[in-house]
Amino acid sequence: MSGSIIWMICVCGVGLIFFGISNYAEKKTTPMWFITGGLVSPNIISDVKEYNRENATMWRNYSVTYFAAGIVHFFDQTLAIVVLALTCTVGIGWLFWTYKKILAKYKCDPPKKVAKKKKK
Repeated sequence: MSGSIIWMICVCGVGLIFFGISNYAEKKTTPMWFITGGLVSPNIISDVKEYNRENATMWRNYSVTYFAAGIVHFFDQTLAIVVLALTCTVGIGWLFWTYKKILAKYKCDPPKKVAKKKKK
């Protein structure tokens, strides 16, 4: 039982990190970056608010799998390990694929022109 509690704290802790990233993405006024932290220029995103909303949904959905692995461990430890392994492998592939779709959906061609401020 204590092993399941430690497992749940660790795995759900990781889920909380990704859930926190989703909340941050949803509240951000500039485009949310992806895993590497490289900035996404607002000039190439057509609708920053919707782009960030979908990005937040992607991270929230990913965090659910960690919470599931934590809870499932109380009932079936082997299944919990399988869920976590799939989350850490297939889930990361799913993140890249989903982000690529989101970026393609909101990327504008040609980039928006930003008016430069005139010096006085």
